[in-house]
Amino acid sequence: MRKILSALFFAVAILSQTYAQKNLEWGVKAGVQLSQFRGNPLTIESSAMPVGASTEAPPTVGYAVGAYFKTTESVFLQGEVMLSVKGANIKPLAITSTSKTTKVQYTQLDIPLSIGYRHKIWEVSGGPLISVQLADDGELKKLLGTFLGKEPPFKVFVPYTFGYQLGGGVHVGKLLVGVRYLSSIMPVTSQVINYTIPNATPPERQSRFEQRSSVWQFSLALRIN
Repeated sequence: MRKILSALFFAVAILSQTYAQKNLEWGVKAGVQLSQFRGNPLTIESSAMPVGASTEAPPTVGYAVGAYFKTTESVFLQGEVMLSVKGANIKPLAITSTSKTTKVQYTQLDIPLSIGYRHKIWEVSGGPLISVQLADDGELKKLLGTFLGKEPPFKVFVPYTFGYQLGGGVHVGKLLVGVRYLSSIMPVTSQVINYTIPNATPPERQSRFEQRSSVWQFSLALRIN
């Protein structure tokens, strides 16, 4: 991971030097986002009925703040560093009077790299995305622990993921009002739950909880230079 980040920042530095003699703008941006998990539900078999958790639930609200730089040609290159708070609602497979939806929240450092096209006040862009895991609220670990009967001995979120992002926006003076979709290609969490079913053949079973992130982001960018 260090080699990947070093290569990324080296590329950013080279890009900045390359366009130092041209029009290079930079600024800050912030926004709100709707995020959720995409993947298969965690299913634990029993003699009565499967129990587990589904990710087919409404998205959660989070936010993102950071900075960007971009070239100012009609076909432009852009790099960003964004602190991004994401989440997901995980609901039980079987709805009962005591069941409840678990809200999960986690924080990542998003590094989108884009190529885009600007026409007058409109622009569209897209490209790869690297997300580095920074922190989480521990709720997902608690939820998985209920199926293990103890706190999981593993980290529930992976250290980093790769993905893509696509979006567009409209310029109003020094402001850019934008919307884009961000998605991880690699799973943000991928864990195998081992459990046993008494009097079953075979008694040992496994279930995988593997999820990717899906985010709609609505942002406002302010050009400083």
